[in-house]
Amino acid sequence: MLRVVVLNVLEDAEIGREAFSIINLVREKYRGESGYVESVRSRCRQLYGYLFRAGILSTIAYVYAKGGESLVKTAFRWMTIQSNLPPRGKEEDVGYAIYAASLCRLLEKIGFPTDEASLGKVIEALTLDPAATMILEEQSLRFARWLKRFAEALLSPE
Repeated sequence: MLRVVVLNVLEDAEIGREAFSIINLVREKYRGESGYVESVRSRCRQLYGYLFRAGILSTIAYVYAKGGESLVKTAFRWMTIQSNLPPRGKEEDVGYAIYAASLCRLLEKIGFPTDEASLGKVIEALTLDPAATMILEEQSLRFARWLKRFAEALLSPE
């Protein structure tokens, strides 16, 4: 049975503000920790192209595989102000986890529940309604473009 999903389609300015708030949070909370900052910057630059070529479902699977669900959930709680402590771990893994959590934050803003970035819930949301997934593909590409731009501007190597 096909369920219809009611979406909150975001304007480009709103998507940009969301991306800016995430990148600015990374810049503020990881100030002086260039390894974490560079990892997030690299992920934002690298994964925009991956998302463009492979789509949202494949990108989600990839970033969860690289960052790990537990670290993604930690990053998501941090981004949604449920925790004051930024995620810690191997710098590259943290970069992937922050990117994955960013996509989950976008999903929730659009109207897809993620159960605090639970991979099963994210996959369920992404495969629920093909028409909604097409809209999400477009919204996530715009979001990834903003993440890339702001990361390049604000997370420059020190």
